[in-house]
Amino acid sequence: LLAGLLAMLVAVTVRRGAVSAAALSWQAMARDAGVTIRAGAPLLLAAAFAVYTFQFFAVFSFLPVLLVERMEVSVAAAGVLSAVAIVANILGNLIAGMLLARGTSRWVLIAVASVVMGLAGIAIFLPVTPALWVFLLCVVFSGVGGLLPATVLGGAPQLAPAPHLAPISVGLVIHGNNLGQLMGPVAVGVIVDAAGWSAAAIPAAVASALGVVIAFALRRSLRPRSGKPTPRSGNKPVM
Repeated sequence: LLAGLLAMLVAVTVRRGAVSAAALSWQAMARDAGVTIRAGAPLLLAAAFAVYTFQFFAVFSFLPVLLVERMEVSVAAAGVLSAVAIVANILGNLIAGMLLARGTSRWVLIAVASVVMGLAGIAIFLPVTPALWVFLLCVVFSGVGGLLPATVLGGAPQLAPAPHLAPISVGLVIHGNNLGQLMGPVAVGVIVDAAGWSAAAIPAAVASALGVVIAFALRRSLRPRSGKPTPRSGNKPVM
């Protein structure tokens, strides 16, 4: 019902743009998708988002159960504590926007978020971590991890190979998000069922390492090629 209401508000309040007379061409759409993927940066952003959501949903899908078992709190209390940790993710997204506005590179934020999420994720699942620290690490995991979604989603239209390909670039990133949401809980659930909670630290470490590799690959793909003029700093988007 809410989605339907918002759709009506958009139809009433958003001014229509110019209507294109060009017929829908699947060939043109496939060509545009290929150009976007071959550009490199949008695909790397999608991969970074997939790794992020893999880690995030792997932890938070099981967090209430983990808190009940490790902290011996009630189910209701575990739900409240999980919600508090998720609020930290909102703050991380807002901070990412401020850091990008101050000129921080996107690849740096992706790398930092990946490293912190990996280290915190490993410690969360290890049985030697004190119960209270498990919750505090979840807050850190969520808060610092929140740097990544805003960084990736904000970069998707900016790093599209052409302005008209921005929607395809954003769509590619969203597909990465959906892929991570699907794979994270399933992978960790299978591993935990087979080897216990501590084994979940393995996919956390692997995902963190992949995130760092993707961040440096993004840095390399955005590096100006020799012989080409570098854009002026005033007009250069934050990479």
